[in-house]
Amino acid sequence: MFDKEHKNVLRDIREAIETIDRFDKDSKNIDNLKSEGIYFIENVYRDKQNRTKPEYLLAKDGFTLVVN
Repeated sequence: MFDKEHKNVLRDIREAIETIDRFDKDSKNIDNLKSEGIYFIENVYRDKQNRTKPEYLLAKDGFTLVVN
């Protein structure tokens, strides 16, 4: 739909998580962003060859971060 390879989508999600986590560490704000559980949920699935592969479940805001 967005003409992005899956490996690049995974890369962009991981970069977004790192950026949010870095912001949280530097922020003095009590209401930090907490990337895990709000924007992205890390998960795994099994492919047709029964290999374990990473996947991320995206909330609406997580999706918006990745596609923009």
